[in-house]
Amino acid sequence: MTPKQLFQKLVPHPSKIIEHPSLQFMGHRLKDPNLWHMNRRSVANGMFIGLFCAFLPAPGQIALATFMAILMRGNLPTAICATWVSNPITYAPIFYFTYKVGTLLITSNADVTGFDFSIDTITTNIEAIWKPLFLGSFLCGLAVASIGYVAIRVYWRMKVLHIWRKRKRKKKKLEQAKLNADTKEM
Repeated sequence: MTPKQLFQKLVPHPSKIIEHPSLQFMGHRLKDPNLWHMNRRSVANGMFIGLFCAFLPAPGQIALATFMAILMRGNLPTAICATWVSNPITYAPIFYFTYKVGTLLITSNADVTGFDFSIDTITTNIEAIWKPLFLGSFLCGLAVASIGYVAIRVYWRMKVLHIWRKRKRKKKKLEQAKLNADTKEM
């Protein structure tokens, strides 16, 4: 299975997304064919966008990924799917880790040992934790998105090279079989 076939199998058909009622406000912008192309560049761009947005500690990650994919002409379904890296199960570990990364670079007076991840605790400590959280999230988002981008590019290239080599071996076998059949006829 080629990378293109794999990604087409994993993501929803463009017509399902374009016709979704909640996206009608975007009008003709969603009909840009560049948003739906399945090639190495557009899928890697979509992965970068989606992973970066997944690490941002703000609501509306999918909306932001959609907007960025339209601006940067990345593959829209890939960008949307990649934002699902952060979900209700992974929010706490991701944002705790990004906060810790941010505190390595910015001193913070918030004590998160025994931190209760409730809305009340977060809102009372938001002034102390927002700077390290956003800095750590931005840096971790860039790092993970860059790794995702490179991984897609490398995977796609390796898979295409494998397919080319396989095709070349098959062609060589056919030529050899034809040569053997020709020599037997003589």
